[in-house]
Amino acid sequence: MEHLNHHLLPGEKIYGSITGFFEEMELGGIHYKYGELTATTHRLMLEAPCFFAAERICTYEYRDVAGVKADEAIIMFYNQRYLKLKWLQRGEAKHFLKIVRLKGIEAGAIVGGA
Repeated sequence: MEHLNHHLLPGEKIYGSITGFFEEMELGGIHYKYGELTATTHRLMLEAPCFFAAERICTYEYRDVAGVKADEAIIMFYNQRYLKLKWLQRGEAKHFLKIVRLKGIEAGAIVGGA
């Protein structure tokens, strides 16, 4: 996780991360990525190796989190996007998803704590 330090905002700290294979639904369709999903004090960062670049980092704001389904390992975002953990290589998924859910509630994105 220390390798992400140069991508952090001033005052931003890392809570934890999970590594594995993710299904990502975007406007362009479904994409599959192997990478490390990191939760920070400000946002989520998905670092996925890229063939033509050293790294590719996608960021997701907590204010955009519409919900978290821990039993299905899905983080849903407003605008019909989602990230789904398909295969976990390293980390504790349930604890990680709890952090994301709490940060979504704190950001006011997940109304009523649902």
